Amino acid sequence: MNRYPNWLPRRSVLILLAVTFAFAGSATFVRPAAAQSQAPIQVTFRQQLQFGLRARTAEEFAYVNTVVGLVQSGALPQQTVNRAFLWSRKKNHRYPFPYFSRALLILANAEGITIPPGPYHFR
Repeated sequence: MNRYPNWLPRRSVLILLAVTFAFAGSATFVRPAAAQSQAPIQVTFRQQLQFGLRARTAEEFAYVNTVVGLVQSGALPQQTVNRAFLWSRKKNHRYPFPYFSRALLILANAEGITIPPGPYHFR
């Protein structure tokens, strides 16, 4: 059984497809000048934690502020916080905050640093 109607020969279909792809491939997309000249956005450590961990409640924002304060005072190394941050996002990308608070507590205790437990501290 013939897949194409009699009025549309195969050669016409192939020519039509070739012309379509030729014009589609030759189109160039130019970004607007304003978008090209924008400087990269600078994100603070607090914003990185809030948005990266998807903090939602007031307790979560307060815990992020506590962690940032400990890092700024030098009581907690930022590398430890980054390790917990990256691990928690890998563990659960949709809502990593509970994993972050628990991992940070474990890592800090392993380094001999006492930090307050997060809002999702279960014993």
